[in-house]
Amino acid sequence: EVQAVDAQGTIVPAAKRTQLDSLVQNAEQAIDNNLENVAQQVRSRMVSFVQQGDFAAAHECIKAFGGLRDRHPDNATVAAAQIDLVANYVGGLVAAARQQMNTINQVIQKGDYASYDSQAKETLLNHLVAALSLGTLLSNTERDQLAKIEDSLRRIKPPPPLDSAYDLVSFRSSGAPVSYTHLRAH
Repeated sequence: EVQAVDAQGTIVPAAKRTQLDSLVQNAEQAIDNNLENVAQQVRSRMVSFVQQGDFAAAHECIKAFGGLRDRHPDNATVAAAQIDLVANYVGGLVAAARQQMNTINQVIQKGDYASYDSQAKETLLNHLVAALSLGTLLSNTERDQLAKIEDSLRRIKPPPPLDSAYDLVSFRSSGAPVSYTHLRAH
């Protein structure tokens, strides 16, 4: 971050910059020497994030772990951990989206539209879109699963309130009075 903020070296004194560079190198070396332990700790954090529904933190965790994977592209432990992280993240998101769809269906069935939480749905949709942005980290199955659940969640919603303007789409005569069988909101 210091390098990005102070690329010219005019703000941070050289001694502090050297100290920061040394700390970064020591941290990288400590991580590199304990890849298996680091991978296990990151897996544990991911499980915790997904269980708590903190998908933003889970997404950041995957992105941060990607830097470690870039430094160790041939390390089997890191590669396996990355696959597990993504699978756990996608599985949690899909489960959360299904739960949200069930909740919306219950709202629709009960007609309790006041309890519909459009913000929760939008937040989850944003997480699904963020997950789809992981690109090559996703398997084809994961990508398809995310895309389908995102589309399904986007489509499901309660009907508009009855104070909307409606057009008569069809009707059937049942003697007197006329029975309206289908209305469409504007």
